Amino acid sequence: IYNKYELPKHEIFKILKQKFEVINNQKNEIDKIKEKLIQIFKDESAVCTSINGEWGVGKTYFWHKFVEDNSKKLNKSFIYISLFGKDSINQIVKEIILQAYRASKVISEVSEKAKYLKFDKILDSVVPTLGSAIIGCISFFEKKDFENIVICFDDFERLSNKLSVKDVFGLISELKEQKNCHIVMIFNACLLYTSDAAD
Repeated sequence: IYNKYELPKHEIFKILKQKFEVINNQKNEIDKIKEKLIQIFKDESAVCTSINGEWGVGKTYFWHKFVEDNSKKLNKSFIYISLFGKDSINQIVKEIILQAYRASKVISEVSEKAKYLKFDKILDSVVPTLGSAIIGCISFFEKKDFENIVICFDDFERLSNKLSVKDVFGLISELKEQKNCHIVMIFNACLLYTSDAAD
């Protein structure tokens, strides 16, 4: 170890010990968060939870790693929605429907109605043409279609000024209350509240 300040060895060891303790404490905290999320997703009743922290601390990386390590173990399909670049609720709902359909491949008893909307055909070309009717598509899904799906919303701070945070929260509430869908929100609360207050 390069001793820039020519510190005594016992001082160097003391500093290294403190650094290792910090790293171990951080790892323990991360493990606790993982365990808590696993407990939440095992619950049959929908829960809305958040991962809060400053920009650059690794919130999104943590989430993707958690999904990679636990999706099979939990028998869940995970949908990730970045709010960056989204100008309307319609755009968000379109992406949710696309990912949900691809994840489950099943639309239970609504399959006949789904054929009307051509879900079982070229979904990519059909969904963008549905326009304002897209929000109504959620009604074609039953609770059981979302029972093994977890939806994560990220990049709240980068939300377009054309779209209100309150509108997004309204959609999240509908998914949780009406579809019994587990929700995860990733954001920096300080920036989110500041932005919302400005609106």
